[in-house]
Amino acid sequence: SFTRKRVGGGGVCGFFFFKQKTAYEIYQCDWSSDVCSSDLLLMVVLLGFGYAKPVPTDPRNFKSRSGELVVSAAGPLMNLILAVATINLYVMGRRLGFEPLGDPGPRFFFVYLAQVNLLLMVFNLIPLGALDGHYILPYFLPRQLALRYRYYNARYGNFVLLGLVALSIMGLPIFEYVFSMSERLLPFIIFI
Repeated sequence: SFTRKRVGGGGVCGFFFFKQKTAYEIYQCDWSSDVCSSDLLLMVVLLGFGYAKPVPTDPRNFKSRSGELVVSAAGPLMNLILAVATINLYVMGRRLGFEPLGDPGPRFFFVYLAQVNLLLMVFNLIPLGALDGHYILPYFLPRQLALRYRYYNARYGNFVLLGLVALSIMGLPIFEYVFSMSERLLPFIIFI
């Protein structure tokens, strides 16, 4: 939202990242137009994936040609920053002799938090459907190929992505590479 505002994306800009819901609001959730945040958490826990509403932007309001690239790269970049900060704070605390970090619980928490953020970064960089990667990739392609890619991705990208997710749920190791890549990236972001 901050990045969208800085590059002129327009739309409503809020100050809060999360909307708190009371039990009554969750109970009164309108299933035809909105998915409750508690149900999103349930989807992540039970199915292993969730959904978030995309931030609305209007490319006509961008102040530069690369505005869409900057807005799209902000999410994966933030995931990378969180992963780097999480794992390096943990490693620094261990090296400074902070005793509670020696237990298996904190180690699991910090390593898992860093890996989840790396996983979200890698997953969001996939150039299919409504993921951030489909906004980023055309900036690195020749103009004609970028136009063709945008056309086909707009028509078929979401179907391909949903198909891959469905195949993964049915047991095919479609996203095994994405998961293993987040594990392999972890040692490369430790600087301390």
